[in-house]
Amino acid sequence: MRIAAAALLAVLTASVLSAADGVAVIGDVEHELHLTAAAIRDLPHAETTVTDGHSGKRVTFRGVWLSELLTRAGVPLGEKLRGKALATYLVAEASDGYRVVFSLVEVDPSLSGGVLLA
Repeated sequence: MRIAAAALLAVLTASVLSAADGVAVIGDVEHELHLTAAAIRDLPHAETTVTDGHSGKRVTFRGVWLSELLTRAGVPLGEKLRGKALATYLVAEASDGYRVVFSLVEVDPSLSGGVLLA
């Protein structure tokens, strides 16, 4: 999976590898982040339960908040996510080419529900 983020004047690029390989957050970030699968297991984990839109059944996911990885890479979140930084967004790209866009506001749990990497 690949994640890229961009703002009006700044570009943030992050790469997320398969969970078996680990995770890397690289590009225009304060600190590049490279985590092995073992290091990811040691990060704080969370659970969230949602209703599957197709089956109507409740499904529980467990994983690491994307905001945790971005914070460790020095991406502005929380009180630091103000002004022009509010226009920053991420493009997550899977290995099969599927893409989805998130604003930093969407991945910041202090401003929204956040995004769980499960």
